Amino acid sequence: MEPTRCIFCEIVAGRAPAAIVWESAEFVAFLDHQPIQPGHLLLVPREHVDYLFELEAPRYRDLWDCAQKLAIPLKKPRGPIASESP
Repeated sequence: MEPTRCIFCEIVAGRAPAAIVWESAEFVAFLDHQPIQPGHLLLVPREHVDYLFELEAPRYRDLWDCAQKLAIPLKKPRGPIASESP
C-alpha cells in the first residue's frame, strides 16, 4: 500500500500551489484555500508530523510563538466582518 501524500508537505516542497505569506527555516504560513475569515492562515512545520502534538516541546513552542506574531496584523479592522467581533 502506498502511503498517503501529505498536502502540507507538497506545499512546503513547492509541488502544490499555495499563497505563502511567511516562511522561516522551520515553518511555512499560507492562506487557507477555503478560509473561514479573511486572512485565515495555516502554519505548518517544514518537517512532516502526523499530529501537531508530535513536535518536540521547543519546536511546539516556536510554532505557537510564530502563530501569535502572525496573528497581530490580522487583528486590525478590515471592514464589516472585523466589526462584528466582540
